[in-house]
Amino acid sequence: MDSTVQSAVLSDTATQRSAALKVFVLANPTASHFRPDDIKRFVKELERNDVEVEVKLTRRVGEIADTCASSELTADVVVIAGGDGSVNEAAQALQERSLKPALAILPFGTANVLAAEIGLPKEPEKLAELILKKSVRKLTHSLANGRPFYTCASAGFDAEVVHVLPYRLKRQLGKFAFFIKAIHLGLTRRSSQFRVRVNNSSHDCAMVLAIKGKYYAGKNLITPEGSVFERGYHLVLIKKDNLGFLCSLLLRLWLRRFHSAPDVEIIKAEQAYIESYRSAAVQIDGEPFGGTPLVLESTSSTLPVIAPRAD
Repeated sequence: MDSTVQSAVLSDTATQRSAALKVFVLANPTASHFRPDDIKRFVKELERNDVEVEVKLTRRVGEIADTCASSELTADVVVIAGGDGSVNEAAQALQERSLKPALAILPFGTANVLAAEIGLPKEPEKLAELILKKSVRKLTHSLANGRPFYTCASAGFDAEVVHVLPYRLKRQLGKFAFFIKAIHLGLTRRSSQFRVRVNNSSHDCAMVLAIKGKYYAGKNLITPEGSVFERGYHLVLIKKDNLGFLCSLLLRLWLRRFHSAPDVEIIKAEQAYIESYRSAAVQIDGEPFGGTPLVLESTSSTLPVIAPRAD
């Protein structure tokens, strides 16, 4: 081969290698339903296509946020192998970067609501294919007392369950742990009362949810018109919170008829203020987050996320 041609080929090859897709996998081994084999299958598929992959297992609380915020992070795609809490932590940190790598989710954990919202496939190889195809969409979020939420923020009964649920029980029993704790709490708690100010009007209710997308507590349809790719959220105002009524709502949720339930009002919103007659628990994306009053706001900020493209 002519030396000039050979030099050109070697130069092109070096450029291709330096421009190779870089994927950083940040895995939370304490997440419920953690599956190391899924990570291995995912990495194998990427490496088979000459993708540069690095895997890191977290060892402490806050490590996901610290890693995603670090200036040493140079990946094109950050993959979170964990539950909704881990994904929220990563998304918040990535949101603050000037150059944002795309976020990808290898769903473990209890509910994986965001993975359901963006339509992620369950097979690790198919997630790898989406990354190889550079299938990216713009993920939106709203703010609850200044903190981003990507799926749900709420005040009242479900937030109380999140606050009192032991992490060990959640990891051992998954969604069933929430059910057990909810029954116990429902038999002993005092009812909540909220005043919600939204769209120049006031509403009284016993429980309030701010839903970014369509689903709640897994792939349970609650607001059919919602989308995590659009600005704003839906307020779900529940007028009663006694155990019998909440059980009936749970049944409607399973039957995908929640949006037509009596004593439930759903309002499209971009700003809302929630106050309570006594301090009430708040949760954000399945994690405890202080208490009321609660200010909910929309933003125009977006984060690139690996997801199937819209039809």
